[in-house]
Parts: sequence; structure tokens; C-alpha cells
Amino acid sequence: MRLAAPEGHLVIHPAFLGERLLIAEDEPLITIELERLLEQEGATVFSAPCVSKALHLADVPALSAGIIDIRLGAEKADPVCEALDRRQVPFILYTGNPETAQDRWPTAPIIGKPASAAAIVGAIKYIISADRRDILFSPSQDEAKVIPAERHLLDGEQRILRIKCLLTRLEGRGFDMSVAHKFLATITESLDLMRRHHTLMASQNWRVPTGRAKD
Repeated sequence: MRLAAPEGHLVIHPAFLGERLLIAEDEPLITIELERLLEQEGATVFSAPCVSKALHLADVPALSAGIIDIRLGAEKADPVCEALDRRQVPFILYTGNPETAQDRWPTAPIIGKPASAAAIVGAIKYIISADRRDILFSPSQDEAKVIPAERHLLDGEQRILRIKCLLTRLEGRGFDMSVAHKFLATITESLDLMRRHHTLMASQNWRVPTGRAKD
């Protein structure tokens, strides 16, 4: 697949030359379409229709990213996402129920089925290119410590800046960043809510009532 680019912009083709991608999808036709698309873009593709096989493939050396349906048959794909996250392998969620996916994996971009080839390629290119701090779910030991709200806000602002710079760079190369922009809007909204809550808390006079002094 060759992506349409704005005039004067260069599209890098193939997009995934040398990358190794895992597809966890239980619908055979969707799997075939994804395999064809990603292989055309230079990727080596490993596909699994169920959780057990996907968990086995999650251990493939030098895996670049995953494309994961949130349900594989009757099973939830959370164990697959957890296995990828432990290995620090980024993934996107490709699902017919995008509204149910965000809470469990808030750092994973979500693509609702059906989606255009350009949107899928762009989303995968984003997670492969992004700073690992911005797309991995498990916090580092330092991040797991209790830190001041001001630090959370600063980290969030820096994260948004990094993502914006990456989106500009990838769009300049002709990639469709529509999925990543939706992801950016979500985390920007979350940061705004955190900022408003912090401002409200700081404006209150939190005083512990004291009893009247004894005579």
C-alpha cells in the first residue's frame, strides 16, 4: 500500500521494513486483510486466533508491536496485553467495541472496526516510533512512587509535547495520524481534568477544626 501524502511531503515506503508484528484476531477474514496490508509494508507478521497461541507468539524475539482485538473468541485478550507490556512491546487495540477498551489499557491507541488501511498503518507507525514512556502501561519504579501533583502535571505536559512533535513529524512524512490524534485528545482532556482538580484543591482552606480551649 502506498499512502497519499500532501504535496511536497515524502511517504516512506514500505512503512514497516524489518519490523515484526503480532496480530491477535479471531476473525479469519480480518486477519488475512491485516496480514496482507502489513506484509505489503515490509513487516514480518505473526498471527494468532486465540489467547494461548497469542501468548506463545508474544515471546517472539525482537517483536516490534501488537495489533490486538480485545476479545479472542470467548476470551478477553488482557493476558496478551499484559505479556506484551511486560516485554515493553507497544500495541494498539483493534476492536468493534472501542468504547469498552480505554479503561483497562489507557496508553494503547484504539482503532474501531472497520478502519482504513492508512489509519491502521499510521497507528502502528505511531506506537513503533513513540517514546516508550508515552505508550507503555506499567510504570517504572520511580513512577510507581507517590509523587506530588505538580510533578504529575509537568510530566503530563511534557508527554503531550513529545506526542505532538512526533505527530507533526510523521504527518510530514505522509502518515495518517487520525488515531493518534484521538488518543492525544483523550490524554489532553485527562490532564485538563487533573489540572482543574489540583487548582480547586489548592484554593480550599483545608483546616482541621479545633475545639475550644479549656479554661
